This record gives sequence, structure tokens and C-alpha cells, in this order.
Amino acid sequence: MTAPRLPHSLSAAAALLLALTVPLLSGCDDESLTAPEIQADLFNSYVALGNSITAGFQSGGINSQTQSASFAVRLAEQMQTPFGVPELATPGCPPPFEQFFNESGIPAPQRPSQTDSTTCALRSEQVPPRVNNVAVPNAEVIDITSNDTPSANPLTQFILGGQTQAQAALAANPTFATVWIGNNNVLGPALNGTANVTPPSEFGEQYTGMLDQLTSGGSLEGGVLIGVSNVAFTPFFSPGPVYAALEEQGQFPPNFDVASSCDTQDPGTGLTPLVPIDYGFGLIGQALQNPGQPVTLDCQAAGTPALTLNEVSTLAGTVQQYNAIIQQQAQQRGLAFFDPNDIFAALYTNDDDDPDPTNDLIPKFPDRDSDEPFGPFFSLDGIHPSAAAHRVVTNQLIGTINEQYGTSLQPIEAPDVPQAP
Repeated sequence: MTAPRLPHSLSAAAALLLALTVPLLSGCDDESLTAPEIQADLFNSYVALGNSITAGFQSGGINSQTQSASFAVRLAEQMQTPFGVPELATPGCPPPFEQFFNESGIPAPQRPSQTDSTTCALRSEQVPPRVNNVAVPNAEVIDITSNDTPSANPLTQFILGGQTQAQAALAANPTFATVWIGNNNVLGPALNGTANVTPPSEFGEQYTGMLDQLTSGGSLEGGVLIGVSNVAFTPFFSPGPVYAALEEQGQFPPNFDVASSCDTQDPGTGLTPLVPIDYGFGLIGQALQNPGQPVTLDCQAAGTPALTLNEVSTLAGTVQQYNAIIQQQAQQRGLAFFDPNDIFAALYTNDDDDPDPTNDLIPKFPDRDSDEPFGPFFSLDGIHPSAAAHRVVTNQLIGTINEQYGTSLQPIEAPDVPQAP
């Protein structure tokens, strides 16, 4: 393994991340209706709310090609219902990365020629009669009902034209909705090396208020609320013990030291300290540039992007509390609930017996020699799911919807994934 030099700074788009799911009010009570008629009525107008995942953000960027790969688009196709997407013109806004590592194995994300993180091709000239995918990258729960928040960004205007996600969704008179929101309430703090997330009580108030507004139109007949993803399953973060093992194998510069604080694990949960790729590779780069100066990765040091074991434990516990709130709301409102961590936990733990951390379906350390350094299920930013993962999510949602509503949506072609642990 070639040791990396100091990486270029990563795009701010890497701080964006994931979302999906919404509510159901009442099913059809007329037993004389046939299943196809019930299904056609339920999916007459489908809307998708959320953040970057639902919007189709991949590899640090978004354009019409990545938008078309969103699970929401795939799901609408199986519903056989019109689904308007606010397409962003090529090369994108910003354009997605074409590669993440250079030939020397250094993190140096490259976008298409003559573009950068500020490039924005704006909306496509093909304007749909109505917008059904109203998700906006970087959105938190509060952004569903307000555009006057710290997390609002230019894409909010480009995609929604001044409306909030809730307003845009209600304008489509939705009969079915998916809502995947809350990931950024956890991911943003994690990327900044803290566990200072939205308190669960505040999260619950915001989430409940959001659902109250979404159901206020009276047209909703069904929906799926999707849980918040655990950041520990994101390959942008590498476990501290993996850094310790690679140091022991001589994979890093001789003057690069991994402190014992990184080589720890909670015996009950299996959680470990987490090191974001830009921070870890940045320290390795410092060691390479200054061979006579010791450089230490300390997973307990204050004020660094590394997440301590306590911080990781707090984040994981908060995600569990968030998802308990979301599941309770689904049950109270007669909606379906889907926990994405069932998928990602299975992918993350599939090859725990393999000593090579780059071989896992979700790598514990990026494979810098591969076209898929973060594995087949994450795109080239290490944070957002790939098109393959969107297909897997689509089929999981189809199964959840069919079970909840007695529909007969057909699965799509997607990679096989291991069973949840």
C-alpha cells in the first residue's frame, strides 16, 4: 500500500448526507375494489421528501444522471405513477467527482474538467408539470417546513422555487409519500468531530410538526417513514483499530504513530473510535512531508475531527432514540416504517473475519487502487450511497410497502446483500 501525501481539502459537499420517508392516514375500506384498483388509487400521486440521498446526490455532486438513480425515481417507476424530478443540468450543481484518489493514492477529488465545487449548471430546461421529488441536499428535519434555517442552501431555491418541501409536496396532492430525513442532524456534527446533535426531544417536536403539516392536506392515504442511518456504517469514517492494525503492518510512514486511544472497542456494542478520511490522511501527509517530525493520531484528543469512543456511543444512542420516535410516529399514524440500518449493518459486518479492511462490502479503509474505493454501495465521496445501494433500498421499500398495504409492487434488479446480523 503506497502511503499517501497531504490531501487536497475535500469538498464541502462531503458534509451533506442522507434522507427518506412520510405518512399515511387511512387505507381504502371498500372491499369491493380489486387489488390493482387499490394500488392505482394509493399511488396516484407519490411524493418523496428528504435530503441528499432522496434527491440523488452522489460522489460530492448532483445532476440529472444521479437524480435518475435515486430510489425515489425507481420506486415511482414500479408504482407506474408520474414522478416529476427538478432536473439539474449537466455537469451538475456541483458536478459529481470523477475520481477521489489520484494515481499516488492521495485523496484529491477530481470533478469534470473546468469545473469545481462552485460550478452550478442550474435547472434543466425540461420542467415537469409538477415536482414530486422535493428532497433537498443538506436538509435537516426543520428544513422540511422552513427555508429560513442555517442548513438551507442554494439548491433549496433551485429545486423548490421558494417553497418549503412540505409546501411543494402538498401542492402535488399526494396520496403516498416517503420521508427520509434526520440523517444530517447526526452526520453534520459527526463530520465536525462532535456529538452535539439535535436533542431527541427537540427532534421529536420537529418531526411531529413536520408530519402534522404533511398530513394537513387530507389527500394522503399511505406512506413510509424511513429511519436515520448510523454514521458508523459510512466508509468516510475508518475505525481507530484499523489504523492501529495498519500501523503495525508497516503501512504508514515510520514517524506516524497511532495512539493506544484509537485501538479500543466497546465489548458490548462493538463500537470504536472513528477517524474521518480527510483528517486521518491529512496527518499521514504531514508525516510524509516532515519525516523528522513525529505525527500522532490520537483518537482521544480534544478539538480534532476524530470521534472518541464516547462520542460514537452518544451518536449511536441518539440514532436509536431518533428511530424510536420515527417508528412510534409511523405506528400512531398508520404508516409503514423502514430502518435502513438493517441493510447497512449487514453490509458493514459481512467480512469481519477478513484481515484486509479494504475488502468489505463497506470497506473499513478505502481501497485506493480500486475504481470503487468505498465499495460498491457507496459513491466516490464515501458518504452518499451509490446507484447500486439505491436499488437495494428500492427493493427493501417495495417489500415494506407490499407488507403494510397489501400491494403487489414488483422488485427491480439489484445486487444481493447479506442478511442483517
